[in-house]
Amino acid sequence: MKKIIAILLCALMLILPGCGEIEEGRERLPHVYKATEIAVPENVRVNSIHPTEDGVLMLGMEILDWESGAWQNVMIRTNKRGGGVKIEPLAGLAANCYYEKIHPIGKDELLYIEYDGGADVYRVARSKKGKSEVLCGDLEAYFADSAAKSMIGKFFVQAMCVDGGGNIVIATESDVCVFDAGMKFLYAPDVAGTLDSMGVSADGRVWVGLYVRGRGMEYRYLDAAAKALGDAVPLPENMDMSGAEYYLGPGYDVYFDNGSAVYGYTAGSEPMELMNWANSDLIPTYVRALAVIDADTMVVSYMESGFVVYLMERVPEDKVPARFIVDLAVNSNTFDLMPQVVAFNRQSKDYRIRITDYSLMNTDNDPTRGDAALFEDMLTGKIPDLLRLTDFSNRVTYVTEGYLTDLTPFLDGDFDRSAVFENVLTAFNWRGGIYELVTDYNLATVIGKAENLPESWSIGEFISYAENLPDGTYLLDNISQTQMIHFFLNNTLPSFIDETAGRCAFDSDEFRRVLEFCKNIDTFNYAGSLSGDALADYNADMWRCFREDTVMIDTVGIHSFGDWQRLRFQFGLETIAAIGYPSMGGAILRPNTSWAIPKSANCPAGAWEFLMWQLRSGEQSGGFGLTRAGMEAVIENEKSRLFFYEYDGTGTSWGREDAERTAQFEGRTDGLLMELTDADAAAVLAIMERAMAQPYYMEAVRAMILEEAQMYFSGDKSLDETADVIQSRVQLYLSEMGA
Repeated sequence: MKKIIAILLCALMLILPGCGEIEEGRERLPHVYKATEIAVPENVRVNSIHPTEDGVLMLGMEILDWESGAWQNVMIRTNKRGGGVKIEPLAGLAANCYYEKIHPIGKDELLYIEYDGGADVYRVARSKKGKSEVLCGDLEAYFADSAAKSMIGKFFVQAMCVDGGGNIVIATESDVCVFDAGMKFLYAPDVAGTLDSMGVSADGRVWVGLYVRGRGMEYRYLDAAAKALGDAVPLPENMDMSGAEYYLGPGYDVYFDNGSAVYGYTAGSEPMELMNWANSDLIPTYVRALAVIDADTMVVSYMESGFVVYLMERVPEDKVPARFIVDLAVNSNTFDLMPQVVAFNRQSKDYRIRITDYSLMNTDNDPTRGDAALFEDMLTGKIPDLLRLTDFSNRVTYVTEGYLTDLTPFLDGDFDRSAVFENVLTAFNWRGGIYELVTDYNLATVIGKAENLPESWSIGEFISYAENLPDGTYLLDNISQTQMIHFFLNNTLPSFIDETAGRCAFDSDEFRRVLEFCKNIDTFNYAGSLSGDALADYNADMWRCFREDTVMIDTVGIHSFGDWQRLRFQFGLETIAAIGYPSMGGAILRPNTSWAIPKSANCPAGAWEFLMWQLRSGEQSGGFGLTRAGMEAVIENEKSRLFFYEYDGTGTSWGREDAERTAQFEGRTDGLLMELTDADAAAVLAIMERAMAQPYYMEAVRAMILEEAQMYFSGDKSLDETADVIQSRVQLYLSEMGA
């Protein structure tokens, strides 16, 4: 399979355009690098890559026997073009000894730390042409307090590097020690934080990245003269650098990979984007190691459907195939999206998705800058072709204020609506139009034993049910005035708002009854009411109160079919009912991922093709899917698993084929081994197919009601005053939005 991917990558990148002008509307993407596979055998796994004067040195493991798992540490050498691959076994270590860290020095020499499991000791040694010399017999002796300060309670080495003068720098998560080339101790700078990373800049200075409580990540040079942490490492100020990986190479002070692209950066200038992962048809989360030969050439260890090493070479922009560009705007980490984008780009001859991740504009001083930046772009005409809408806090504004295209004409075209769940497709509508396509979602509902509940309930019926519970029986295990008003507002607003007519009825007797009921709620937490043995029993079996009818209902989120099993377990395997919130449907559809095509998009056809490709391929980020075929695949996958839920509230699952794992749970009495049946899957589908989306006015109206209700609960306003003010405020809001 990895050969197929490599061939596909090369084929796509080498399709050169014909002579003449580019077809109108097509563009050539920048920052494209061509991937050429380096002939590393399939049984070799590359862990790190190091440029050398005359080529590339890679360190990894060679699997000698797949069945027994036998392997050995190896060096893989190539020239700078990735040719002349030569594999050399590393010197064998004594029994119970393992390479902990390895660092090449020059052409033929390795510096390494070995761990002796028998003696429980770390040694530092140097190896040259197969001959080893121990430089330090007990490394931990220089790190007296590191074990005590370690999160795992024992000594371990976080990083090792060599500075431009040949000094060896070794770090744990809490301490840094500097030695000369022969491992003579020089100094240990005070480290007021938790060490995250360490590297060497182009001028040979060592820097450390550490997390400082209250300040976040800091990057500081080691100051050899002061024997302390010195100046801050200059980094771009207009980019979110959290999670970035740093590399050394010629041409720039530092190279860094922020998860979207590899950049070159020199202090005092703007970062230069070099290799864009998506534009180069690679998925950044599948990159295992990277080394920079120069700004135009890099080497990548990559694992998609198998391990492979690529030589990455810059493609001149005039040699990049021209396609219609679909600009996709997101505002969060793209690890779940990138595989879909890359797979689409590889197979499409006409379109190419180009991602702009607005979250990369966030800074420590302005953590929501990306959200605001898209809104500014939309106002000024810099409009993307596709939005991952659920990423952005202005989702409702974009839908209700005319920024987006009604997708109905696309859906009425060659789209097979019978292939999707129609109620999900149309639930997120605004004034008869569909402006966002929700591709995965979860459910929120209210669960209880069927024998204890009516088949459904109106608002009044729910209040009567709650008011007439027997003494010693509780509605919910955690309840307060505010939580109760939230409970009602989750799915009852359509009972008081006629969106079509633009009228509301919050001055009604029914809504007054809701407010009065919520005010009369006494704050109660079931676990908080217990002490001593009773509390210990609860911590060991938190679901007993539901099984024994002490607590009648629970508000739950259902994110998977396995969650239904957990709910059945919670209520003692009795027949459970998803009665839902007091409203028509009861359950709520909550979007995890939705997409929208802005008005005036340059390439709406390409944006729609990407969405349809996603649906056809069954790709989704999580939760429940839009397509029936995708849902059937999820059900079959869940049926292939076993679940174990424990009375303390924890649980796990695994594939049925893992007989050894199953045997570990069979016969246990601290929980229950369960499986998903067709009846269970049907029950979840029934909830989903009658669920409703929360209206787009939900957040604004809820905020008004909560603000006024708090004044009523505190006694600052009467019931009638509160109802009248809510009626007035919501009616004005509906009028202003033209409902």
